[in-house]
Amino acid sequence: MFPRVWPDRTNCKAAKVAYPTTEEELIKAVAYASEHNLKVKTVTRFSGTIPKLACPSGSDAMLISTSKYNSAIEIEPDQLTVTADSGVSLRELIDKVEEAAFSLATSPYWEGVSIRGLVSTGSHGSSWSGRGGSVHDHVVGINLVVPATSSEGYAKVKLSIEKAFKRSITYNFTSDVALEDMFMEHGKKFEFGDITWYPSRKTAVYRYDLRSPDDVSGNGVNDFIEKALETSKSENGKCKTADTTLAYKKLTGNG
Repeated sequence: MFPRVWPDRTNCKAAKVAYPTTEEELIKAVAYASEHNLKVKTVTRFSGTIPKLACPSGSDAMLISTSKYNSAIEIEPDQLTVTADSGVSLRELIDKVEEAAFSLATSPYWEGVSIRGLVSTGSHGSSWSGRGGSVHDHVVGINLVVPATSSEGYAKVKLSIEKAFKRSITYNFTSDVALEDMFMEHGKKFEFGDITWYPSRKTAVYRYDLRSPDDVSGNGVNDFIEKALETSKSENGKCKTADTTLAYKKLTGNG
């Protein structure tokens, strides 16, 4: 059974669940499903949907989890690329790339996703510059395992990277008047710019977000309060934060 609380509160069953840790094990898992004519659903350690999209049909289906397929992260400095197993988390990838004095050009706000998940679902940041803010726009190569011979490839994703840079961020809490006119200009002016709108408060929060050289002084961390609450599973904390979102973000520098 696949542990997940679905809207209908029923169990999700599969004929087999595989947890490959290497390319060879992944290929064998796909070959097994092909040999036994099983439908395949791929899930990650972060899998979660309200409808039962990740739930297979039952005895004629198999789950392949990438939760343990997350060991390989290879950086090619001369090519400005990084190749990662599909189960590697975004946070793991960012940390590894930053350790090597490089940076990802874009990423979604939530780091609790796998590389496979963020590429396949069109995850994106807020940038309009360069190749754009979608992570898949920075993919330069993908190797896939397909239901064919064992020599047909591996499940890896190769992303372009850049020399390390920092971000300079300023928040402006102001009136939402002319928001519709400011939107395009804001996006063009600030590479990672963002706007959060609070209609009931007639307030817009403009994020002035630009890249800075890596040798600029300062090493501030712009993290989200929701991340800490999610990690600690604090339901009361999340509810209280939701009740006072605007005031709390002002107090903590937008989280």
